[in-house]
Amino acid sequence: MIQRRGKRKRPSPLERLEQRSVPTTLVALIDTGVDETSSGASDSPYYDFTYAYDAENKQTAAQYGNGVVSDNSGLTHGHGSTVADFIVQGISNTSGQQGASAASVKIMPIRDTFTSGQYTGQLDPNAIIRGIYWAADHGAAVINLSFESTQELSLQDSSDPHNGTTLGASIAYAQSKGAIVVNSIGNQPINVDGSPATPAYPAFDSDYTYSGAKLANRRRSRPEIRMSTEQSRVSMA
Repeated sequence: MIQRRGKRKRPSPLERLEQRSVPTTLVALIDTGVDETSSGASDSPYYDFTYAYDAENKQTAAQYGNGVVSDNSGLTHGHGSTVADFIVQGISNTSGQQGASAASVKIMPIRDTFTSGQYTGQLDPNAIIRGIYWAADHGAAVINLSFESTQELSLQDSSDPHNGTTLGASIAYAQSKGAIVVNSIGNQPINVDGSPATPAYPAFDSDYTYSGAKLANRRRSRPEIRMSTEQSRVSMA
């Protein structure tokens, strides 16, 4: 008895592996900064401070020292440092794979938090967008964004050449430069098809980011920006 094979199913776009060349092996970590103390010693070999940048004060580590990207989230080993742990673990796991040992993957720290005033240690919308442009213009192959906002952000700084630019536009710019933008989808399991629904950016801009969306259920007059670490891990392959 002859058995006919069924027609082979073509892979969907989500099942296909994307092939692309990347500009560098730099991962831009746009977050609260990194830990250079003894508690962060295991991550230190993976930091590249050549283009490290304090995006709130527009200061480079090359000019002002590595302290401009020290973690200021309230803990010595805070949010940014913890996300760095995840990235380093991904680098370490991948470097052991066949053909990947020669890749020298490094983290470019970019701090996006307020350094003074009542919001010290919290995320600065201007710095987030400014940091994305900085990362894209300085060779980042991957840009990690571990946060969410209840509304689209825009840069409001008349002295900045990107004044008025939205978060989505800055991500699109980074992608046009060859960067892969990775965005956290949040720390809590929430039905994204439910209601009432408040979109969480930048994940809500699915045209721009490689991510899902998490919906928040609170509204505030000031955009609520929350940091998140769950599912923001990056594996280099």
